Amino acid sequence: MLLRRRHLQDAVTHAAAAEMSGPDIFAWIPVFMALGVLGYFSMMREPDGLALGLLLVGLLTAAWYARRTDTMFRTLMALSLFVAGAGLAKWQTDRLATPLLRQAGTFELSGRVADIVPGEKRSRVVLRKVRDLAAVPQPLSDVQLSAFNQHIAGLRIGDTVWLRARLEPLSGALIPNGYDFRRAGYFKGLSARGFSLGEIVPELQFEATSGIALADRLTRIRQSVAARLKSALPGEAGALASALLVGLRSGISDDTEEALRNSGLAHILAISGLHMALVTALLFGSIRLVAAFARTVSARYEVKKWAAAAALVGALLYLGLSGAGISAQRAFLMAAVFLLAIICDRAALTMRNVALAAIAIMLFQPAAVLSPGFQMSFMAVIALVAVYRRDGTFNRLRMKSRQSGVLRAMLVGVMALAVTSIVAGFATAPFAVHHFYQFAVYGLIGNLAAMPIVGFVVMPAGLVSLLVMPFGLETLPLKLMGAGLDLVVGVAERVSGLSGAISVPGQQSAIFTLLLALALISLCLMRTRLRYAVATLCLGTAVVVSSAAQAPPVLLVAPDGKMIAGFADSQLEFRGRSRNSFTGKIWLGAFGDKRDPETVLNEERAGQSCDRTGCLFNIRFGDSRTIQIATINRIEAMFEACAGDAAIIISSVELTFPCASPERSGNLEKTIFDPSFLAERGAVLLTTLGDAPQSPRNSTDVLSARLAGLGLQIQTSLPASKRPWN
Repeated sequence: MLLRRRHLQDAVTHAAAAEMSGPDIFAWIPVFMALGVLGYFSMMREPDGLALGLLLVGLLTAAWYARRTDTMFRTLMALSLFVAGAGLAKWQTDRLATPLLRQAGTFELSGRVADIVPGEKRSRVVLRKVRDLAAVPQPLSDVQLSAFNQHIAGLRIGDTVWLRARLEPLSGALIPNGYDFRRAGYFKGLSARGFSLGEIVPELQFEATSGIALADRLTRIRQSVAARLKSALPGEAGALASALLVGLRSGISDDTEEALRNSGLAHILAISGLHMALVTALLFGSIRLVAAFARTVSARYEVKKWAAAAALVGALLYLGLSGAGISAQRAFLMAAVFLLAIICDRAALTMRNVALAAIAIMLFQPAAVLSPGFQMSFMAVIALVAVYRRDGTFNRLRMKSRQSGVLRAMLVGVMALAVTSIVAGFATAPFAVHHFYQFAVYGLIGNLAAMPIVGFVVMPAGLVSLLVMPFGLETLPLKLMGAGLDLVVGVAERVSGLSGAISVPGQQSAIFTLLLALALISLCLMRTRLRYAVATLCLGTAVVVSSAAQAPPVLLVAPDGKMIAGFADSQLEFRGRSRNSFTGKIWLGAFGDKRDPETVLNEERAGQSCDRTGCLFNIRFGDSRTIQIATINRIEAMFEACAGDAAIIISSVELTFPCASPERSGNLEKTIFDPSFLAERGAVLLTTLGDAPQSPRNSTDVLSARLAGLGLQIQTSLPASKRPWN
């Protein structure tokens, strides 16, 4: 037994040493940096930037002195990368310092039009460099507005405008531990959202056209191209073509987006690796093909490097045309490293190149680590590179098929498409569930049926149309692209219409998703058998985390106090009068409810009595507990609610007096969620008291004790200690 244990220890030590000196050790750098970024955003209090800097210096100094001890040196460097990631996130937060609107109001504003997203009746307008024209101005940065189409007639990107608008603070997470819209807005530079009150008036412009910013020029070009696409392809085909080629998605119906999402094809709408690969391949291959007919040129010069340089320039131009989203940035950086490797006579498709792309993004936009696009695109690429690496089994099979005839080569090509779909779907599924609470069960079928059409018909035709558009010759290739898009939408509708096309597991904890991601990363980046042990450890811990007992939910309140839901038989029962479909869809998905949001929201809400001042209803939980809930719309109803049997009052008006019922409530104050409390703490989830652990996000001890008397505990979407984006 002792001999076996010693043999096992020696094997583990040897495997660990092999991993530390392995070919993919560099790829762990962005992993530890990303963990540091996530660590920063999970902190309950804002860390001190100087303290992070001193800690990083201390760790790097210790690593320098421990450089002769391999294990200690690498451990200290991993910790340094973790702290560096947290420091980069802190730096971005302080650098942006986006001023956030705290209270709704009517404002007179001036600003520069940065984007216009047209809609059927109303359009979305983004203003930058916004100034409040009041005597005591409210500091603002960018503002997102909804405006009637007739109020923005003639408006162009880059115009400086004046308007009156109703602005509201950005909404936070609609559910505790949910996606934080306010934080996302903070890192986009958004201060507020709202709607215009009347016409948006352009100011007189005396500067020359050359004064327009480069970003505005690119946006104008993108919108001009989108208009040409929609003119040549009327209807939804034009909207889909615009999304695939220039990243502008307006005009795509909700039904089509839902079908694409439920069939696992929504990824084609995000300009990413597929689009960038086709652009670079078309330019690279075309130049080499032309050079092949000029034997003198191809014999004297390294045309391959010329073609790579031209493809790199084309990829950069396409990045600007596409809007430079996170997935497009990742794809461009990957393509750039790939092409530079060709120019420098180095291996192109390696984990090192993926790591360099991730590091580049995190150096300038560390908050991008939180976005679904970053997580899903990088995880898919890591998994695919691991499967198709040069020394991998599949690559050896592909090389062997080249010598075995056309039929076998075609079979391997089909197999490659299937493997790509399976691997990418498997790698991104945990993040799809975490962010969207669902995943497509038949995504493999959808991708196998649709991706050949996208790769061989839709995108090539679309790219050709972009190339010939300056000459007015885009109609014919766009017709071909439109026919291909119709086939893709048909596939999406058929697959999404299958029984059980989507699975809705509901909200999963961040630590559960992180553990699954670490398991997959370990399998992809490690080369020895130690990877199976690490992946098994991560998966086992994830299972333990997911199987931990969760306290049954009782009551859910939106950050604005309007949307309210109770629970019966583990299903949501909406209460009150609000019927916000967006919030309802998120709540249903978070609790694993597959019912259609519109149908559920429009159902008759039995068991409650409502009038113009508010509503009254009971909620049942536990074995036999029942408490009464009151919602208040007018201050006069507050007195009646305070004197009644309601244990919890949800009010849209501020409470300015103590609320207790000595006769009926034993002189205990009621639990009240008014606008001040909800603005401070965000969305509220009440669960039964017992198994669920107390969270640092829980409210004050007084409130917790009051709810404990009712057999409840509270979770809120905002922490007690505020971060800059709260």
